[in-house]
Amino acid sequence: MELGLERIEALLVHLGSPQNSLPVIHVAGTNGKGSVTAYLEGVLLKAGYTTGRFNSPHLLEPRDSIRVNGKPITKAEYESTLETIQALEKKAQLGVTQFEMLTAAMFYLFKKHTVDYAIIEVGCGGLLDATNVVTNTKVAVITQIGLDHIGILGNTLEEIAFQKSGILKPNCPAVVCEQTEPVVMPVLEKRAREMASEVILARPARRVNPNLGEVEYITAEGQESRLQYPIPLLGDIQLENSAVAVHTLLLLRSLGAHITDDDIISGMKHVSWAARLEWVETKTKAGRILLDGAHNPPAAKALREYVEGYLVANNLPSTTPVQWIFGATRGKNVNEIFSYLLKPGDSVYCVPFSQPENMPWISCIPPKEIEDSLRDSSVHTKAFNGVVAALDDVDPQKFPLVVMCGSLYLAADFIRARDLD
Repeated sequence: MELGLERIEALLVHLGSPQNSLPVIHVAGTNGKGSVTAYLEGVLLKAGYTTGRFNSPHLLEPRDSIRVNGKPITKAEYESTLETIQALEKKAQLGVTQFEMLTAAMFYLFKKHTVDYAIIEVGCGGLLDATNVVTNTKVAVITQIGLDHIGILGNTLEEIAFQKSGILKPNCPAVVCEQTEPVVMPVLEKRAREMASEVILARPARRVNPNLGEVEYITAEGQESRLQYPIPLLGDIQLENSAVAVHTLLLLRSLGAHITDDDIISGMKHVSWAARLEWVETKTKAGRILLDGAHNPPAAKALREYVEGYLVANNLPSTTPVQWIFGATRGKNVNEIFSYLLKPGDSVYCVPFSQPENMPWISCIPPKEIEDSLRDSSVHTKAFNGVVAALDDVDPQKFPLVVMCGSLYLAADFIRARDLD
């Protein structure tokens, strides 16, 4: 993975520097970025705005990363744009990466479609991420920060937070999630002071009922107010993610955007986000399973908390064994992930995932290697050659809860296999 802005900046000059004319909502953080962008897109569409949304990594194919008005761009438009960019790269010999080409395509297409707001998720980090060439950021958003991409972004939370804070721009307001790690906030605040950026701290919403949250905020007139809104995505972590999105929308309203309370309520209601605490039906013995892209320790912790809550809500003993179908990217700290996920008596079916398109730097940990890492633990393990074989081996009587997690690339393999049925 090659971080840096020089190559992407040079490439974008050849495309007319489309990034400079886009009104951007820039979102960085370790977890929650995708959920926040989905909420923002849903509400802004409801408010009548033309939206562009960029998320990475892609789920099924690269063009999924680029959405206009809630839908991925067409295959024809994606391929045509990429051909143009590849021809420019071949002529200029800039040495751009695959992600930089995708990012350039995103900027080009968002300008072509004249989006009112470009909701852009950072690829990796922030400061040196290819998306950080934007010059017209309306709001910078930072979600929860934890240890991930260690060695690439740094070896400590402070170093990683510094990289994430790189999206803060001079005199540009920022919405920052209330951080669970106390060392993070001082780093973000220091950067904000340097940039003369106002920081709005987004504390988690209060859960009014299972499907409704409430945030407190200060109006443009300086009055204290509250807003209740639906939270369609599962898990307590959405109290945090949804609050970040709502505070961002309220900030945009204070800056002149026409976003009503009804827009927020209606827009949030129908938001979905594939492979994030998503219940799905399979045609295998496993039946209904929980699909989640949890791929780092903080996400694993949030997933386990949801699983514990599910067991309680369904009158199942807390000792009920869980069947985990797990595959992970090379470089992930699976031992730390498992320290959050697993309980004695659980089982882990270790599986690979296929090579993601246009992402040669990604590879999966061989299933046997994952199995070996659990050899001395109190869980049962077994290695398989793919997700379908693992699902066919599940015993629904022994495992009333089957969870597939560890990587979005694994979730993508499952979705492809399901769609072929």
